[in-house]
Amino acid sequence: MKTLTKALFILVWVGLAQAAELKILEFRELPTDFTAQATPILDMDNNFCAALRVESTKPVPLTAVEKIYKTRKTDKGENYFFFSAREKAITLKSPGYQDLVVTAPSGGFKSSKVYYLYIEPVGEIAFNVTINVTPKDAKVTVNGKSWMTPTQKLAPGEYPIEIGKEGFIPLKETISVPMQPTTFNFSLSKIVEVEKVVTPPPQPQPVPEAPKATPSGLPSLETYDLAFKMLSCKATPDNKLIIRIQITNLAESDRDLNFGSSTRIFDSKGLEYRVATREIGKKDADGYQYLDHRMIVGVPTELTLTFSDLLPSVQTISLLELVVSEWKLPFRSFPVTR
Repeated sequence: MKTLTKALFILVWVGLAQAAELKILEFRELPTDFTAQATPILDMDNNFCAALRVESTKPVPLTAVEKIYKTRKTDKGENYFFFSAREKAITLKSPGYQDLVVTAPSGGFKSSKVYYLYIEPVGEIAFNVTINVTPKDAKVTVNGKSWMTPTQKLAPGEYPIEIGKEGFIPLKETISVPMQPTTFNFSLSKIVEVEKVVTPPPQPQPVPEAPKATPSGLPSLETYDLAFKMLSCKATPDNKLIIRIQITNLAESDRDLNFGSSTRIFDSKGLEYRVATREIGKKDADGYQYLDHRMIVGVPTELTLTFSDLLPSVQTISLLELVVSEWKLPFRSFPVTR
């Protein structure tokens, strides 16, 4: 009986271990690759690195166990890893998946050569998702089901969320669960009843100065060990919109991020605007230029996004889709100041 129980346990454990893995669909040496070979990278012995170009059937974050001299992420979702040709294998890691070991071809990896790897993530994965709500006793529903505890598990993807409590304005939103544990913070606003007051006819008064707009209702987000806090969203007289976001690296080590050219906003009428310029750390980029920056642990760093040809009537931005490395981060329903 003990032998049978042990055998069943082993079968169940193996089944769970194989539930989420990265499957190799294609692996071969490329005759040429302009993106990788345009700027060759040297290893510590001053030999040209080999490069591994990785594409996936669906987006997953990837890192390598071996020493990598440079990584690059394209707007098309391709990952490039530059490594010493002396390596016998490259081990790829992705949260929730088994490690994938890519063994060198017969004869080993070659300097200056680019190897193409096409993978398919298979199996179901889920990560801890924490939803903090103020007030704490508000009712939370995610994907039509009651959210009974602050932290539960969800598979990566988008889910509708509804939050409500008597005396407060209800909230309906969509959350995007990434490929790692994440936290969402929501706060409900109280319903304020305004009493009608009968006042005498107004007397002529000097026209007061217009009050200065102050940032309010600006969103924040914590995910991927990063904290994003929107500082301002201001329209200029020449119909430009300038959004300033403070970003803090919450991880245990410094990291390089790419701020993509496909960042965009949608106004309250659903009109789309592509980012015109991106600025961070005294660096800027226009159009489809790369904008890479090293985020230092615990150091708040300001990112400035500029959009052109904003309609003068726009008062609210419905969605900012911020493209950072392989992620698309949503910031919804925030006001425009002028």
